[in-house]
Amino acid sequence: MKHRIQIISVSILFIVFIFAFALQEGLWSTTTDMRLWSHNTLPAKLSIERLGIYADIESVGVVDNAMAVPSNIEDVGWYQYGAHPGDQGSAVLAGHVNWTGGRSAVFTELHSIAIGDIVEVIDTGGSTHRFIVRSIRDYLMDNDTTEIFTSSDGLSRLNLITCDGVWDPVLQTHKSRLVVFTEKI
Repeated sequence: MKHRIQIISVSILFIVFIFAFALQEGLWSTTTDMRLWSHNTLPAKLSIERLGIYADIESVGVVDNAMAVPSNIEDVGWYQYGAHPGDQGSAVLAGHVNWTGGRSAVFTELHSIAIGDIVEVIDTGGSTHRFIVRSIRDYLMDNDTTEIFTSSDGLSRLNLITCDGVWDPVLQTHKSRLVVFTEKI
């Protein structure tokens, strides 16, 4: 019996060591991976009624070390490695502001959002998560955007991102990003 307890103790220490190593090397994230495994639902629909924005939500990851964008100009992309809308932390949704030839996209009117506006996310289970706009900011392309994707204040946040500013034909993108910061109500 004593030998069996020693083997179990060594096994547990080995597992703890492997887990700590994976955390340190960035191979595992307690805030991300556990969140992905613990949900039976995904964000499905976005609604900003005052602006007439109603969109499907698709899951997106990372492309070229940046958050990927939705594949459809009418949809928004949810950063699947972050918080789920309604969970503690910062969930992030991105959408196009326009498209080639000046065509409108899902967030064409996002510049008209105001502090106090209501944003809703409906998940695949039918639950509605309501958020209130608290602040609106512009970020230049080379600004640190860590605060958009993370928060440590214990609140449930939803941050919306779209392109803003002047179009750069060389880089094929706008020079800044409009970010809307909300918190759950």
